[in-house]
Amino acid sequence: MSTPADTFLKHLRDWFTVFLPRQRAASPHTIESARRAWNMLLSHVCDTGGIPVDKITFPMLDRACITGFLEQTRAERNWTAATYNQRLACIRSFFKYAATAEPTLAIHLADLAGIPLMKAPATKPVSHMSQQAIKALLAQPDPTIRTGLRDQFFMILMYDTAARDAEMLSAAIGDLDATRLTIDLLGKGSKPRRIPITKETAAHYRRYTAAFHPDPQLGDPLFYTIHSHRKRRMSDDNAARIIRQHAQAAHRKCAEVPAGAHPHMLRHSRAMHLYQAGMPLALLTEWLGHADPETTLIYAHADTEMKTVPSRRPPPTAPRHPSHPRLSGTTTKTSSTGYSDSDDRNIPTPNQPKPTSPQAASTKQPLDTGPRNNPGIRIIDVEVVTVDVEVVLAADEREAVTELEQEPFQPGHQRGLELSLRDPIGRDCQNIGGSSSGA
Repeated sequence: MSTPADTFLKHLRDWFTVFLPRQRAASPHTIESARRAWNMLLSHVCDTGGIPVDKITFPMLDRACITGFLEQTRAERNWTAATYNQRLACIRSFFKYAATAEPTLAIHLADLAGIPLMKAPATKPVSHMSQQAIKALLAQPDPTIRTGLRDQFFMILMYDTAARDAEMLSAAIGDLDATRLTIDLLGKGSKPRRIPITKETAAHYRRYTAAFHPDPQLGDPLFYTIHSHRKRRMSDDNAARIIRQHAQAAHRKCAEVPAGAHPHMLRHSRAMHLYQAGMPLALLTEWLGHADPETTLIYAHADTEMKTVPSRRPPPTAPRHPSHPRLSGTTTKTSSTGYSDSDDRNIPTPNQPKPTSPQAASTKQPLDTGPRNNPGIRIIDVEVVTVDVEVVLAADEREAVTELEQEPFQPGHQRGLELSLRDPIGRDCQNIGGSSSGA
């Protein structure tokens, strides 16, 4: 005959191994988030009750216990209201499953139903870095050493794509196509999308793969650490440490860099810079992978500069980078921030040309993105979006890049440059990119 403790652990095991992955079809990220929440809860019960984990029973997890866990952990880890409510929802989900499997346990679910959700405070402006701060942060790693090369490329790719850290860390080497200048990301809810990258980012990618993927396998994680002589996906904590370490060092040289920067701040910064450059919110929603367009409005609310001084914004300038290779037909002029000045959301500026007539606009050629190998991936079609980071190449390296761009990709064939000991970008706030207004 099973004991109450056995029943609790059995239901918890079935919830993780059967209900979440098979019945609910939860993504690995959702399961991992739930696992972390329950590990923290079980540790709290063991520490406060002085009992081993195999002796925990359903009656021990009453309303007082769950409330104490949430309040204590919120104070220790500085949880936001959203995180607090997500952890509570995760715990309730398990008790709902257990009550369905064993109706006598429904009394515990009713007890937890009385725990109120935490009310979120008034929405604060989204935290983001200025373009000058981004330049200083990306210049901080030393690319002449192995870890510096990796850290710099990680931050450049994070900023260029505005990806979530989980999306970037789950990317495989075969997801980035340096010839077509795209990367495939798997967002929340296992929703794939394809994002363009810049030629500068592709050049950094070739240097990175030459050092870290000399014999690339398409399924290998793009960013990895070695465990038991095998490549393992880099952890979230390691990614956060990389950003924090370089942000603290860059803060001492450029005060605009927040010392407490984190990976998601790069996403917020890129999104804000794209919006300030004129990208419509509808396209920005697709770029960021937001399921709800209302989520993207935080960038419109936060951009006080566009609200207060639109008349002082300079008119768009000619592009600094060549036209995107995927464009077909005639191309439009792009600003130094990389977005087309013929977009229907131009910011009013002095001496700005009148909008193109509907007849002329209808003649604009669509992007030719080539054959879709994966019809489930949403293609983000934009003219040119450049990240203002340059790679200074020697003459022989420029020839190698030209040859590599013309060479079709073949599985198992290395398209990267040989690792150079030369610093590909400047070492201060001024030498990354030729224009201070780039995104």
